[in-house]
Amino acid sequence: MRVFDGSTPGEWAERVRREVVRQLDPQTRPGGGGHFDANGAYLLSSWSSVVDDVPVLHLVYRHPWWGFATGLRRELDGDVLANHSGDPAVNLADDIVIGDVGEPLGRNADLMVPDADGVWWWGDDPLLGDRARRGPAPSPG
Repeated sequence: MRVFDGSTPGEWAERVRREVVRQLDPQTRPGGGGHFDANGAYLLSSWSSVVDDVPVLHLVYRHPWWGFATGLRRELDGDVLANHSGDPAVNLADDIVIGDVGEPLGRNADLMVPDADGVWWWGDDPLLGDRARRGPAPSPG
C-alpha cells in the first residue's frame, strides 16, 4: 500500500477527494475550466473511506453524454503520474477528473452495477449496488 507524504490511508483518500471536488467546482476549478474540463460532468456527492488499509474514493456525478447518475469507486493505492503539480494528491485528482469522470464510459457501461437509489456504479470492485443486476447501464437519453 503506497501512501504519500506520510499520510494515513484515510488522510490520503480525503486529500484526493477534496482536490477532486475543487477541480469539479466551476467556482474554484484552476484555469476556469480548460485543463480540468470534465466535459460538462458535475458532482452530486463524494466521500472517502478506507477498506483493508486501502484508501478509497467514491464519486456520484452526472455527465451530459448519458442520462443517469453515475458512481465511481476508485482505490487510491496505485502509482500517481506526475502531471503539472508537485503535489501527488493534485496529480491523482487530475487523472480522476480528466481520465475517469470526463471521459465516455466505453465498455464500463456494460459492467455497471445499479444501487437502490438509481446510481450506476463502475470502477474498482467491490462496487456498491446489486451485483446480480450487473449489466448494461441505461441507454443515453
